[in-house]
Amino acid sequence: MSDSEFLVMGTLVSFKLREDGREIDAAAKSGLIYCAEGNAWPRCVLMVGPWKRGRETDDVSRAARKFLRTDEYQPNEGTFIAPAVNSSSWREVGELARLWYLRQGALNYYLKHDFKKRQLWVFPVKSMLFRQGSWWKIQLPGTCIINDRGIVSP
Repeated sequence: MSDSEFLVMGTLVSFKLREDGREIDAAAKSGLIYCAEGNAWPRCVLMVGPWKRGRETDDVSRAARKFLRTDEYQPNEGTFIAPAVNSSSWREVGELARLWYLRQGALNYYLKHDFKKRQLWVFPVKSMLFRQGSWWKIQLPGTCIINDRGIVSP
């Protein structure tokens, strides 16, 4: 296992924007990718982009085992080449209202997550969508919670 472990939380990813209600589908071979350790990119950033499923593996973290329910599901390695998360090349698309994805692992079902418009004191808390080429970046507020249930908050 490398210094950074990434988890493909889901596939068949779609977004709905808050401002105009527009719905956007990510490319069919895209995965919703998360770095649980937060050492490759910030903990509250999710990336959506092309990835390739590899061979089966047992070399996964406890967090990945819990998310994937590995007692019921055999995880796979995979590869992807993502752009730098902090690059100035990311173009803001808009505020997210909803995210859909097909969850990976033993609990393989289509999941919908609504991002509620919230205020934290006087500052709005937004979940933003950015794009760079074939990649999408979801920037959640720093108070986000992502665990074995998926995106819990916001």
